[in-house]
Amino acid sequence: FRESLINFSGETSQFNDFNKDLEKIILNSEIFIKCQTCKKIILDEFREKVIGDMKIFFCCNSCEKYFSYDNYIEEKKRLRFEEMHLYCPYCEYVKPLPIHCNKPMHYENINEENKLICWMGPECKIMDIPKHCGFPMKIK
Repeated sequence: FRESLINFSGETSQFNDFNKDLEKIILNSEIFIKCQTCKKIILDEFREKVIGDMKIFFCCNSCEKYFSYDNYIEEKKRLRFEEMHLYCPYCEYVKPLPIHCNKPMHYENINEENKLICWMGPECKIMDIPKHCGFPMKIK
């Protein structure tokens, strides 16, 4: 389209098929964005999630929903951007909260027992609080 752009008159119909050309250019180059869940090359609009200093790209809502942050983000990085975490009051060991449904779980009292609960509710996932130094960890 170089010549068309040099002598551009404002008529855009000559660029109608550019999406097909752009797709070929992207597929034949090393410049592309891959969905972090399904690994497809994203040619249309994409979803972007910023976590700390990282950008994570998704092709659709479904891929964003099923993305496993635990496999992608190291524990030390997660500790930097999460407000709450598990810690051992005896040795001060710190660990990120488990992730369920793509978000950190939270602490709740269920039947007079402290449990970790999915942010979607106890009907989705309930988990025992991990132990460290022989005792349940606390949430800080």
